[in-house]
Amino acid sequence: MGGIGINEAFGAGLVIFQEKMEPNNFMKALICLSVTIWGTNWTFVWALLPWLVVLIPLAIYKSKVLDVLRWGDSIAIGVGVQIKWNAGFYC
Repeated sequence: MGGIGINEAFGAGLVIFQEKMEPNNFMKALICLSVTIWGTNWTFVWALLPWLVVLIPLAIYKSKVLDVLRWGDSIAIGVGVQIKWNAGFYC
């Protein structure tokens, strides 16, 4: 339900900007807001593929620990996840 309210708030903000902006500037902003894949090619996919191949398995491997950390340190320690501070990140 919160997503609906946030969407409506951004929609109202867009209408306010539309009324205050010149038509040419608003059209440029609207094009930037409506992201599309029209006119792209496979080079972008091939550029992202190595990152996806590495990061998706890593996220799946760490998903249990990351899910437990979401509940807080005390619960994570209670279920056996080792909590330590390392360079600004929880490991």
